[in-house]
Formats: sequence, structure tokens, C-alpha cells
Amino acid sequence: MKFVLYTNIVSPHVMPLAKRLSAKLGDGNFAYVTTDGVSSQRKSLGWNDSTEFSWVIDANTDPVATRRMLDEADVVYGNIRDFDMMEQRVRLGKKTIYWSERW
Repeated sequence: MKFVLYTNIVSPHVMPLAKRLSAKLGDGNFAYVTTDGVSSQRKSLGWNDSTEFSWVIDANTDPVATRRMLDEADVVYGNIRDFDMMEQRVRLGKKTIYWSERW
């Protein structure tokens, strides 16, 4: 199963879940895709971009490959309100789970 966690930044609050998913799903089956870098303010609080993990991917590095990854994943779990991606995944019969801390 290919699983993508799709969010704006690498968060220390979400990282324990990401590490567990990566361990459970195995190499090549998990990606933590982010759309924004970690701000200097958050870095001063100890946050980092976790580039030591190969499964942390900056969506802006290769937008075409990122879109393909989002389209092909069995499950996308995230808080990015990308309606085009969501509609495409629905048409493909793929699971998409949207979450937010602020509704």
C-alpha cells in the first residue's frame, strides 16, 4: 500500500505518526509531502525540516512528480485543501482523508 501524508510543513507533532507509518509500510510505500519550508521562527523553537529522512519530500522540488505521487497513492492523508487533487482521486476511486486542526 502506498500512503502519502500531505501537509504544509514537517511538524514535530506529526513526526511520530510519520515515523511509525514509514516503519510499518516499508521503504518506498510512505511519503511525508510538504508544501512549505519551516519558518525561521519555528526553527528557533526547535522545529526542523527532517531532511535526514528520505521519505520527507518538498512538493516544490518536482511538482510534476509530486502530483503523480498524489494521484497514484492508495491513500492520501492530509490537511491541504487541494480540491483538484481530491476530485481527481475520487474519480480514480482512491481514498483521500482530509483533516484539520481548525475547521
